Amino acid sequence: MVLTRYNTPLFLMNAGLLTSKTLIEHVVEVRSHTHRNRGFSVTWAQTRGFYVKQHMPDEGLWDSDSSVANEAQILGLIEDITELEGDVPRLRYFDASSQTLVTDWMPGMLPCENLARSSAQEHLTVAEHLGDALAHLHAGLARARANDEFAFSDQSPWILRLRNLLPVVTADQSWGQAELVRIVQSEQAIMTALAELELGWPRHCLIHGDMKWQNCLLPAEPAHARDACVFIDWEMAALGDPLWDLAGMAQSYLRDWMNEFSDGPTQSSGDVVQRAAAAFPPHRDALHKLWSGYASVDRTALPSRLAALLAARLLQTLYEDIAGEPEIAPQQMIVLQFACNVLSDPARGAESLLEAA
Repeated sequence: MVLTRYNTPLFLMNAGLLTSKTLIEHVVEVRSHTHRNRGFSVTWAQTRGFYVKQHMPDEGLWDSDSSVANEAQILGLIEDITELEGDVPRLRYFDASSQTLVTDWMPGMLPCENLARSSAQEHLTVAEHLGDALAHLHAGLARARANDEFAFSDQSPWILRLRNLLPVVTADQSWGQAELVRIVQSEQAIMTALAELELGWPRHCLIHGDMKWQNCLLPAEPAHARDACVFIDWEMAALGDPLWDLAGMAQSYLRDWMNEFSDGPTQSSGDVVQRAAAAFPPHRDALHKLWSGYASVDRTALPSRLAALLAARLLQTLYEDIAGEPEIAPQQMIVLQFACNVLSDPARGAESLLEAA
């Protein structure tokens, strides 16, 4: 059964989660939130509802090892960890035959993007709160254990194995992506740094795996931003380095920086560099607060490792961003150089990015 806006309520009724009485007595609203997979919110009475997610394969039949199935297994395994209560969505239902999961809809919660942007009034407070909340999440996830029916993936991020890509144009790799691969592979220090991150990739702690602003929900009212933090979309969860999650959150701040200095006419690459330098200080302040919040809980975390993983995450995102592009844009080239500089000297990168100005 392929879900649509029209048959999702029927799916919930068949699952015993939605009643005909609710349909009769309330206005039930169904909205599409499709991204990587199909997603639908089914809400009524303002505060009631569910979020329904279904695996959307690129082609062919259902995949029993889909990201949606992985998320359902993860949520099922961590739902009894008391430290995580309220930090993750509650799994209500999973149908393996249609690769569909259902969680509670969380009214009044929004992706933290607007609250975290440097233009927001309390963005530094939000940054520190996100770091603190993420560290507490990892403390709870450390208690997660696989079982005989399900084993956690322990695959490291693909960017750490960039050596396996060829700097050539193929059906799956654009001219811009091929150029990025060529540039990075020409720097031996960068390739060595990536290889060392791959070699030292930990495989004893469960992590979210796809942390970013869009996957962190905060209350819509800024005054209450410190009261709650819910992490969603556990499709990529696996064993790994908790600092990879923190690097993902930090990357959201740097993408905001990139979007800011990319605006406006470009007379030359020098114009872009000047705008990038002028726009950076507020984002650096936010990174410092993010790190401070995390390190106040996890005092074993190493800033230099976070800096290296952040640089690797930036490379991965850049590669994905220029899919189909004929070249690397000037603003992307600045971020590429930024990432390479940090990878070549993570200690100095940590000092520049994470310490107070």
